[in-house]
Amino acid sequence: MHKSNIKYVSVVFFLITFQASSQVKVESSGGGEYKVDFQDYQPLFHQLNMQWQYEKDRQHLEFLGLIEVPQRGAAQPSFINPLRGNNNDPGFYGISNFVDQNLNYNGQLLDYNCGQRTYDLSNYNHRGIDMFTWPFKWYKMDHDQVEVVAAADGVITTKLDGNYDRNCDFSNPNWNAVFITHSDGSYSYYGHLKKNSLTSKSIGQSVVAGEYLGVVGSSGASTGPHLHFETYSNNSNLIEPFSGACNAMNNNSWWLSQEPYYNSQINLVATHDGVPQMSGSGDCPTTIDTPRFKDHFNGGDLIYFATYYRDQLQNQQSVYKIYKPNGQVYQQWNLATSVPHYAASWWWRSYVFPANADHGAWKYEVTYEGQTHSHTFFIGDLIFANGFE
Repeated sequence: MHKSNIKYVSVVFFLITFQASSQVKVESSGGGEYKVDFQDYQPLFHQLNMQWQYEKDRQHLEFLGLIEVPQRGAAQPSFINPLRGNNNDPGFYGISNFVDQNLNYNGQLLDYNCGQRTYDLSNYNHRGIDMFTWPFKWYKMDHDQVEVVAAADGVITTKLDGNYDRNCDFSNPNWNAVFITHSDGSYSYYGHLKKNSLTSKSIGQSVVAGEYLGVVGSSGASTGPHLHFETYSNNSNLIEPFSGACNAMNNNSWWLSQEPYYNSQINLVATHDGVPQMSGSGDCPTTIDTPRFKDHFNGGDLIYFATYYRDQLQNQQSVYKIYKPNGQVYQQWNLATSVPHYAASWWWRSYVFPANADHGAWKYEVTYEGQTHSHTFFIGDLIFANGFE
């Protein structure tokens, strides 16, 4: 089975540079696709075991009166995003896989939108939505930056915790997860959570939409940190919450606000002191990212400017600008890729700044798909960077 990996692309994009200063030159540039492949595996015995565990726990809660037997015609839930970032980055995840609508195996794929953003194996069709953290998945996990929250009101029916959470292959099927039953009798699995991060609430207690359940991890049969979100109707039929022309499982969307099939956006704009290192294919069992974030520099330093995207599409234009402390544009360049789709991608370039570069707060700004995001960095002593000259 494939694993997440980094693939550098140097010949598939068009790059136009407009030099705004003769004192600065591009030292190097790069980036490309961060390839996200199949991310989890649930063999039949594991599926049956999860279903047995859920049914046992649910029957016990019904006996105790903590879950009501759903009434005929009860309204289905309307889901919010089951992930929440807890920093100020413009984005923090992407979607690598939807539910496989084609029940045949061996590469016969179909997602809800009639595409192939899903996968199967010789005896398994993907049964959920894989939401991967991006960029720096292991760094985000280590710093608890992406939380799993309840997509709708419900009752905690099953909790599984204490399992190893840095898996990058399919050798260990035991995951950390929370199963929630909704008022209409439908239920959802939230899987691959970080060890010992699960909510302190107990089985049988209620949660509301947006309430904390855990931190995204890589427990169980998983190739990297992501949330596996799997939903069943009140008669235990598998659901694809996204509505689309090729969704044969349910006619309507289960989302309060369904995001686009390609949700093109910037997840992060950053400055670094070197090329960031992200664990990828062949690195298992190494599960460490080295972001090399840096915001404070001196004149003469080599500075790396990077932008991280999800669902970047062909011919979408990005405009990059570096501003001096006085607001003057110091550097500007454009980029557009010729590749039809990247689930995750990143592009960087580096400059050596002159020794006499203006001291103070500089700005790196990127405009993409009608949205502008920026990152502030500083050159010179901190006392000057903060404006106390």
